[in-house]
Amino acid sequence: MPHYDLLQQTSLDLQVTRGDWLAKMELVHRDGVEGRSTATVAVGGRLTFNDVQDTNLLAFTAIDTDNGSRFLSVEADRR
Repeated sequence: MPHYDLLQQTSLDLQVTRGDWLAKMELVHRDGVEGRSTATVAVGGRLTFNDVQDTNLLAFTAIDTDNGSRFLSVEADRR
């Protein structure tokens, strides 16, 4: 029979909608076998122009709080 070590995890999901704006936050904290772990901090946004070509712009960035590494993504799309 396999043995799995216990893990304590706490999380929070929060979403706010105001008119055309939507903001969402997800937080996770773990304390277990490999020590403490904190999730990556991420921020993103999408701008939709609502035109005939369905033009939109998506930008996203993330920072790993453990080692400081960063990620950035920017996309543009239209039909």
